[in-house]
Amino acid sequence: MSLTVLSLFSGIGAFEKALSNLKIPYKTVAYCEVDKYASKAYSIIHKIGEDKNLGDITKIPPHWTNVDLITYGFPCQDISIAGSQSGLNKMGKKTNSGLVWDALRIINESQPKYAVCENVKNLVGNKFKNEFNAILAELSNSGYNNYWKILNAKNFGIPQNRERVFIVSIRKELDNGTFQFPDNLELKIKMEALLEDCFDKKYFLEKEVEYSPLESYQVRQIANVLPTRTRDNPNQGRVYDPKGLCPTLTTTGGGGRQPMIPVLCGNKYFVRKLLPIEYFRFMGFEDNDCKTLIKNKFSDTQLYKMAGNSIVVNVIQAILKQLLKGELKNENS
Repeated sequence: MSLTVLSLFSGIGAFEKALSNLKIPYKTVAYCEVDKYASKAYSIIHKIGEDKNLGDITKIPPHWTNVDLITYGFPCQDISIAGSQSGLNKMGKKTNSGLVWDALRIINESQPKYAVCENVKNLVGNKFKNEFNAILAELSNSGYNNYWKILNAKNFGIPQNRERVFIVSIRKELDNGTFQFPDNLELKIKMEALLEDCFDKKYFLEKEVEYSPLESYQVRQIANVLPTRTRDNPNQGRVYDPKGLCPTLTTTGGGGRQPMIPVLCGNKYFVRKLLPIEYFRFMGFEDNDCKTLIKNKFSDTQLYKMAGNSIVVNVIQAILKQLLKGELKNENS
């Protein structure tokens, strides 16, 4: 029997990718994505018609019943350290991050067995502690036991330093109290394992640089490569050691704001930007996902944005494996 899924703030569907990887049969009853490029990409990757897209979450009517799982990685720009930090409400009005209240409304109306949320680590920091507790209280009042934890992608097989908070909600009458977040795994690969050897010269910054490899996880600043770093993009102007970790990927916005790595050509070092396909790899997606979108004429800027906005599939996969043990057991039998 298939798991029925309502996907909110869907992006390119990391939750759905995780379910597919786990071989859990599921049916997406609908998805919800306002960005037209992300909606099209979701449709292509997951082979589902765009007529299933509900669009604006504030206009979703209260008729979603018989849903087993609701997923929601709501917008983070008003709570992230690099964002406006306006919180969930500003001057009595919902911010973009405040759209979480609509997700909670839909959860309350639909009463799924489970709901899983992802957002930036700053949501559980001191500044937004009251807002976070309000989210948990709303879920509890809707009939859910809630479990939350900050998880880092580097502890789940992906060499990216990406900390995110996850909330797992289980309907109280179904919860046996045994849910635990997955244990960390030893990271056996470094950034270089996911890098391409061949790429278009357009990704080069044609400037010879001085470079010497650093110990793992460290960052080397190369003067005059991209000397100006903005508050919203700490990667700008930095060159990262491929033998360490990839930094937290963001939407970048193009314009050379992607993380950069050194490339040895002859006896000289140059610098290049990460490629879109590498972005997809560092988010746990398959090469074919990115290649298919490229064939469908998605630009590099769109690909960077969609990957940077997504969730690392490996982390979600580990969470869902813990949460959906019963469905996995039934499938294996």
